[in-house]
Amino acid sequence: MTKGEAMRRSGVLILGFVLAAALTGCATGGAGASVSAPPAPTVDEVGADATASEPNPVAPAAMPPADAAGQARADAWLQAVQLPPGAVREEGLPTGPTALVGSHSAWWCEPMGLATGYWAIPDTTVAEAANWLMLHPVDGLLVPVAVPIEESALIDATTIGNVPDLDALEGIAITVARADEGVVVRAEVGAFGDTTVCPTPPPGVAFGGPGQG
Repeated sequence: MTKGEAMRRSGVLILGFVLAAALTGCATGGAGASVSAPPAPTVDEVGADATASEPNPVAPAAMPPADAAGQARADAWLQAVQLPPGAVREEGLPTGPTALVGSHSAWWCEPMGLATGYWAIPDTTVAEAANWLMLHPVDGLLVPVAVPIEESALIDATTIGNVPDLDALEGIAITVARADEGVVVRAEVGAFGDTTVCPTPPPGVAFGGPGQG
């Protein structure tokens, strides 16, 4: 073997060693290796398999547009809300009930039909109005937690649920808040449509429905 042939063979062996080391580094994820992270799950994937990540409730502002069936149910439930005598419908949140400012109900499923209504009731207390509402749910709905409030209780606000069944994640959250001259009632409605998808809760966890946290 000539001196030139020996140098060429040595160069081939060195190159082969470098390539083998590079391939070993990629396979083992060693220092300096680039490892691609898996793509984040889409909304559809989370809805179909909630074990992919821990689900979070959806705020009204982030709720995708509902289909026609969901919005129709939400509007119908809002129109059917029963109010104590003397209640006056308001266009928006009246001034005074600070307990309602910046607060809202969030929903576990999406998309859902949403609707909100406000009423003012003068010359009454939170306890009196709430106890009346517990006894007068929307027709076809029920109050999952109906514990009367003592009339002497001094509370700023409380929420009553109206749901189709005890474990439902749709329905109405009716909040009664103290105001300067009585109370304000807010009804927040969330209704399922034909395209609504709900996540599966993690093991040992139960999602709270409207008015249940």
